[in-house]
Amino acid sequence: MNHRILNHKIIDDFNVDGTSVVSPEPSVAIWALSAPAGGENTEPRSVEELGLSEPFLESLVSRVLLSGGNNSGRGIAAEVCLPFRIVEATLERLRARRLVTHCGSGNLNDYVYGLTDDGRTRARTFHAECAYVGPAPVPLTDYVISVEAQAI
Repeated sequence: MNHRILNHKIIDDFNVDGTSVVSPEPSVAIWALSAPAGGENTEPRSVEELGLSEPFLESLVSRVLLSGGNNSGRGIAAEVCLPFRIVEATLERLRARRLVTHCGSGNLNDYVYGLTDDGRTRARTFHAECAYVGPAPVPLTDYVISVEAQAI
């Protein structure tokens, strides 16, 4: 299928009558592709802009802490390749549910986080479902469009 960006919407195909078929709104990665060089910052500001769900990010962050032990919020953000503000919000949701706790202070208004006993149990369940730990995935539509946008 041939994807194109038209007025910041993903165009997949055209109907018989010539009207376009528009996919759901692209995530922030697609906006970055269509932004002019030196344009505005396109770093995602929320989980919705990432195209990922909050439960998925909570699972990923929990698995990172399970596999690597206690880590600062910025360290976790670097490991999952996401902006600190998004990871920090995810950690605070986990902390409010008593799945992670502050284990110490980090640099630059950050904390060192660790799993609680309940958090460790939950992280093991997440790990049994999916053992992946690393950079947060990119939605498939964004990946396809970014690959097609690259010059050969």
